[in-house]
Amino acid sequence: MRIIITGATGLLGGWLVSDLLKESYELTIIRYKQNLNYESSKKNPRNNCQYLLRDFDKQCKERFIDLSNYESVEKIVRDTQPNAIIHMAAVSRVHVAKNNPKHTYELASNGTLNLLEAIRLHSPGTIFICHTDHKFYSGNNIPFNEDMLFNPNFIFDAAKISKEYLTKIYSKSYKVKGITIRSGSYFGGYDFNLHRIVPYVIKCLINNEKVELRTNGSLTRDFLYIKDAVLINRMLLNSMSKPNTKFEFGNAFNFSLENTKSIMEIIEIISEIFGKKPEIDMIGGGHPLYESSELSNIKLDCTKAKRELNWEPKYSLEDGLKETIDFYCSYFKQ
Repeated sequence: MRIIITGATGLLGGWLVSDLLKESYELTIIRYKQNLNYESSKKNPRNNCQYLLRDFDKQCKERFIDLSNYESVEKIVRDTQPNAIIHMAAVSRVHVAKNNPKHTYELASNGTLNLLEAIRLHSPGTIFICHTDHKFYSGNNIPFNEDMLFNPNFIFDAAKISKEYLTKIYSKSYKVKGITIRSGSYFGGYDFNLHRIVPYVIKCLINNEKVELRTNGSLTRDFLYIKDAVLINRMLLNSMSKPNTKFEFGNAFNFSLENTKSIMEIIEIISEIFGKKPEIDMIGGGHPLYESSELSNIKLDCTKAKRELNWEPKYSLEDGLKETIDFYCSYFKQ
């Protein structure tokens, strides 16, 4: 199977490429040659990711282009004739999105539009799996379900929503075999974005550092272990590629553990598995983008995925955290 992947240097991207390479899939990776000096580049450089740390770039075909340039996207899709495109590329850090709104929206909307248009014109049988986010459920009551309306207040949310609407429109109007994944917060090894609570707390425990929280720890979150996220993509590739499939294209599906935990509860679970407790300091300040508008509670309703896709998560929160802690303890020793 020939697969084009965008966003391979992200957390899920690295894990997904690792999994697909084991099955000898022919992977073409679209990478963006960054021409903007992002605020986060020095803090979390893209070369510090599983995809590059494990030399996956040497095992895949790579194309460095701007997804916003249609001619470049068209050529890759026309030449590759992929069986599937897994589209994860986006500005992933919300404070970067805040400072670069035009680029954030164009990468999401124009990039998605260009991929879908190239599929429509040159590779109509291609499966299109689009990844968005749960943050655009802002303004709705939990648990969040796929029928809720969006009311974005930030460019980060609007950019993600544009990806989803385009995928739905091209599926319904132009028969593209598209689907959208909305997931809970991913966690797992090789996540070096230490703004995320799971790797941050583990790092603090390993280094005997104080845990500093921007909130009082009462915010609740809904998670999904990264290996389950990989299995979801594999499941969809299989379901969507079957001959005469009854799969309804254009849909969006929630995927999470549906096991909401507060930030303090997550710290307690990690501490219990790790075997020691960190000192905690409430420094305040709120989220760097959402500030007081940050979602206080997040829980996804995954009834639709369980009913229509017969999906269940394989890994519990505790099992995923145990593997994640083992990874970081081993990684930092090396």
